[in-house]
Amino acid sequence: MSQPAALIPNASVGPMGVEHFTIAQGNWIRTGNRRFAATIGGQRYNLQGSLLGTFKVRMNLELNERTSQWSGRFRIEIALTNGTVVFISDGTFEATRIKVEPL
Repeated sequence: MSQPAALIPNASVGPMGVEHFTIAQGNWIRTGNRRFAATIGGQRYNLQGSLLGTFKVRMNLELNERTSQWSGRFRIEIALTNGTVVFISDGTFEATRIKVEPL
């Protein structure tokens, strides 16, 4: 079950929460049979293009036996440019593999 997000007191994520994010980059490792862990991250910018800080998503996931679905837990952390974490959210996810449609 997802837990509510935690906002750090006296911190501002951005003007009314409107931001631009870079494409996330990251890495993953196999932690067991059909089990994986991943970390991705990127930068956050305001609407004027000034750097606000970073975002990081960590997750653990497990594939079903047919490898057609996966599920797991995640944590999102949003930080300022000085590294101070101003937002944390934990949750769960489920996904189903989509079919490839060749050209």
